[in-house]
Amino acid sequence: MQEYSRERVMVSEWIDGFKITDTNKMQENKFDKKTIMNQLIRAFAEQVFVSGFIHCDPHPGNVLVRPHPQNPKSHQLVILDFGLCLSISEKFRLEYANFWKHMFSNNVRKMLNRRTA
Repeated sequence: MQEYSRERVMVSEWIDGFKITDTNKMQENKFDKKTIMNQLIRAFAEQVFVSGFIHCDPHPGNVLVRPHPQNPKSHQLVILDFGLCLSISEKFRLEYANFWKHMFSNNVRKMLNRRTA
């Protein structure tokens, strides 16, 4: 779509799908909720802990599920509306990752430490 976009013109595309919270549609399509939720968690963990480029508006209207275009028996997760994104610094990304690591390992002393460890 870049051929249509300019500095002051945003072009969007319609994507059919249903909200990630629509469990009835998931059941109708025989999609596994657990697999979809794991995929969503991985997508946002990748943003926060790996790339440092984060979608800042992840409400159910911006996260859709649809039959995969190449394999309709499978699902595809679609994240919409990247109008509000944030790039976090490498320092913050590493400190935040360490915070979660120490929280899950129940290491309160290291969790409260502001230095990366």
